[in-house]
Amino acid sequence: MMTQVFQNSIQWIILFVLWTSSSAMAQKVAAPLIESDSWPVSYREQVAFSLSEAAGGVEARSRSLEASKALASAIEADRPHQDTSPLVEIREERGTAVVRVRGYVVTALHESDAEAAGFPSLEDYAQHIETVLQDFIPRQVWRVRVQETFLKIFLSVFFALLGFIVLRQLQKAFNQADHILDERRGSIKPLSLLSETLLSGEAMGGLLAFGLVVGRVLAYVLTVVVTLAAILGQFDFTRGLLAEALAGGATSVFLGFEALVKAIPGLVLAALLVVALQVALRILDLFLKGVTSGRIQWKVLPSYRVPVVRLFGTSALILLIVPLVFASIFGRFHTPLETIVLVVAGALFLSATPVLASMAMGALVIWRSMVRLGDWIEVGKVKGEVIEINLEELQLVPVEGGKVSIPMFYLLFHPLYQLSRPPCFDLYLIAKTNHSIQNLLESIESVFPKELNPQLSLETLAEDKAGIRVKFEALKSEVRQKVMTSLAESVDRGQLELVEAKFIEV
Repeated sequence: MMTQVFQNSIQWIILFVLWTSSSAMAQKVAAPLIESDSWPVSYREQVAFSLSEAAGGVEARSRSLEASKALASAIEADRPHQDTSPLVEIREERGTAVVRVRGYVVTALHESDAEAAGFPSLEDYAQHIETVLQDFIPRQVWRVRVQETFLKIFLSVFFALLGFIVLRQLQKAFNQADHILDERRGSIKPLSLLSETLLSGEAMGGLLAFGLVVGRVLAYVLTVVVTLAAILGQFDFTRGLLAEALAGGATSVFLGFEALVKAIPGLVLAALLVVALQVALRILDLFLKGVTSGRIQWKVLPSYRVPVVRLFGTSALILLIVPLVFASIFGRFHTPLETIVLVVAGALFLSATPVLASMAMGALVIWRSMVRLGDWIEVGKVKGEVIEINLEELQLVPVEGGKVSIPMFYLLFHPLYQLSRPPCFDLYLIAKTNHSIQNLLESIESVFPKELNPQLSLETLAEDKAGIRVKFEALKSEVRQKVMTSLAESVDRGQLELVEAKFIEV
């Protein structure tokens, strides 16, 4: 479709050139030649008038060449010398007749030119030349304007087609780049520094894909802008608007580029600070892992204090380096972005006050080793064995079993009692007496592992039920779990018929 339009445009332009050329030949034949040995003043091989005599020490040939150049400049000028300048004007000045076209001086006629042309006076010769030019100049001006218009249209179509071809080639190139990136995304190597991975291969692939998208958009926009500028620059009524738009856009681009160049040192410093933060966090993590595993021995930092050091060490590094990163990027503090960040951080801090208070209390409990795993504590109405300690909560196994989570924030308002020893529990069973009591006691005793050293005693006795108390030397949470598991297995096997089983604190 576009190729057909282009071919049609070429055909119309060729026809127009042939038509104007034929008009030129006709004009050339019809143009007056005053003397056979005269030198013509012409424009594009079409004679306007002739000069036959030397004047002022200048030969007629040189005078005609200079007049032809001046005539071409006057006809092809974008606008008249003045807005009120007539199309053709011949005025007598100091014994000569000065020829002006559109206000521009073309040549000066002398008495010798009139005599050589066979006119009785310079005034008659000037009137004759003015009459000739009144017919010649409008046709040449119209011819130039038409040719310029067709040439501008041709160039506009050419630039449009060229822009369309460039866009198609850019589309193919970016599509091929996307295809290659999709095929090789799994083989992209990560970005590393000092054997530490800063960006994974997937992150690098994502950055490359984002860069292709940005590059595609910028290339399309730049091609369209350049094509439109080339087309609109052909016409006078759009050239001024285009110049103003390009001037404003160039100023903005220049200022932006200048700001970018000035910001490069700050951006480089910010990138180095981010890398330094990642390296510092990595070193802190390796050190704390060494303390936890026992490879690094330090009396000041036992392994149970590692979570506290990890929390406050990470927070300190971030709070130290992040403001420096903002300062490096913007050149100073108190930038609008920093103000927004501070406002958001303040709002998050206020909303997270309970969580932060809970973490602070947890850090205090862990750092001072107030509670350890396996301890029996009582907080409020909850009593149980500690099975997990972290910065946010304590996890207990209460007397009746199960699991209870107590937020560290809860300890700010409720005292924590640490029991001197685990509470003593006995297992109380109510079982059916299908056989003798002695056989029942032996069956219950065989249920539990011997290392628990169970001691059985008969508490109550009814017609078909018996209440039996079982005592153990140690009854921690894992022991209680083992006891209940053994009872459940005995019931499943049909070894016992239990009515009730529960732990009773002694």
